[in-house]
Amino acid sequence: MQERVRKRAYKRRPNGHVELEIAPDLKISVEVYNLVRSLNKPTAVKLSKRTNEEVLAITNTFTKETGQLLMSDDVVKTQEYGGKKFAFSQAEAREIKSILKDPIIRIVGFTKLDTVVKQEPSEPDPADPDTVINKPLKHLKLQHHVAPASFIYPDEKNIKGSTKLFKALLSRCFVRGVAPIAWFMPRRNVNLRLVALVPETDDDDVGGNRLTPPGFHVVPLPYADDFRNAEISPECEIVPSNDEQIEAATALIEKLKTEYSDDLFKNPSLQKHWRNIEALALEKEEADEFIDTTLPDLKTIKKKAEKEIEAFKSVVFPVDYDGAKAIKKPAVVKRRFPSSEDEKPAAVRKVKKDASGIDMDEQVKNGTVEKLTVDILKSYLSSQGVKISGLKKADLVSKVYSLVE
Repeated sequence: MQERVRKRAYKRRPNGHVELEIAPDLKISVEVYNLVRSLNKPTAVKLSKRTNEEVLAITNTFTKETGQLLMSDDVVKTQEYGGKKFAFSQAEAREIKSILKDPIIRIVGFTKLDTVVKQEPSEPDPADPDTVINKPLKHLKLQHHVAPASFIYPDEKNIKGSTKLFKALLSRCFVRGVAPIAWFMPRRNVNLRLVALVPETDDDDVGGNRLTPPGFHVVPLPYADDFRNAEISPECEIVPSNDEQIEAATALIEKLKTEYSDDLFKNPSLQKHWRNIEALALEKEEADEFIDTTLPDLKTIKKKAEKEIEAFKSVVFPVDYDGAKAIKKPAVVKRRFPSSEDEKPAAVRKVKKDASGIDMDEQVKNGTVEKLTVDILKSYLSSQGVKISGLKKADLVSKVYSLVE
């Protein structure tokens, strides 16, 4: 029950409906789902200080010279090219951004999948356990990840017959061992992306419950402009490893291998946020503690691979190596001022004001207590025997008014 309270649930509804164009004049309708998305804290809502009602923010644009209010049609966007600036209206900017007018997935080709076949049947069956597809794409690598993948499933409501043609395309992709390459625009005014449609068959557990539905994973592909050359600094000395060091590193890695699961690691920032909300809602004095699963378990690591860690350190680092001392902390440069108090800069000298010479009754009468500094308020209240520890300025002002009145 606690886990359900601290986890935000989302409805399993499609993110959009688009047409899948297999060939010219051959389209079917599909639904687009987001299987993974970054979960952030809810955005803060601004409220009125007096009424506690939500504040509506309105942004206006004015000219710098005259201060005249500008409408949206009066604002243009510019792009510098060849040393000159070219102006575009809002409509022209949207038209340039949208290569395709309507949301669509347009197949432009196919690429081979890496297929490992334990036996050589005449025609591999995707449901046959002897056929194992262990790599999604031959040319798609983990370091080429540019955005989370989506998932498409046939939509029979908009175009009749979409389910049959979708299943036929999915089945033939498995049999042929190919993945479609397509242009993907999920909605209007969104940048067009090149994607790979990785086929996924349905997967059932022992009880016959469906774990994954049949469909295509829409994996965004990087453009040629997205690749960057990693230039190593000439000051960085690369020392080649010998066979003994490689063997020690391999043994250490093998010892620390573990099975990864999505449920093992929770966002500590979100967990703390939800617990604070829970504490406020249930009027708890303190929020519940939680274990940060993103931090390494040093005790378990040491118990599991202490021998391999020491062996790795002995062949890689010098005998007198100390990891704690090896980390160089940046030197803290302290500013030195003249010894004489009068020679210090004016910004450094702090002058404390007291309440002597101030008529507090007059300040209360005129309603100008808020304009006094915190030091003056504290000095006055202390002279009247009022405890001021831990009080903010608003509390100090309130106490002055209640004391004088």
